[in-house]
Amino acid sequence: MRKLFNIVFRGYRPSKARITSIPRSPYRDGRFKVSIHSVQRMNQRGITQGALHTNLHTKAIKTRVKRDNLGRPSYNRISQNKIVSSINPKNNTVTTVRRMHTKKFNKLKWR
Repeated sequence: MRKLFNIVFRGYRPSKARITSIPRSPYRDGRFKVSIHSVQRMNQRGITQGALHTNLHTKAIKTRVKRDNLGRPSYNRISQNKIVSSINPKNNTVTTVRRMHTKKFNKLKWR
């Protein structure tokens, strides 16, 4: 009974991975900064804050650093929950977030 009392009344908070809310403004997640653009994409695509936290802080497939037409570097993290996040390696900013189709994920997983 005492343990239950501590959980309920002593300010218990679920971990960030369990947060099921969709963010409304940019925020920091550990050493990563989530940009305005990625928050807008998360709102459009229904990706929760906890799903992105899982992507950023668990074992994931990382791609090589690539540069786009404007010379901006980025790499992708693909995690088990089939979310792809693009990250700028210079300042650890999450630039965009999207979901991945299961068939494509299975092909990547077995390579």
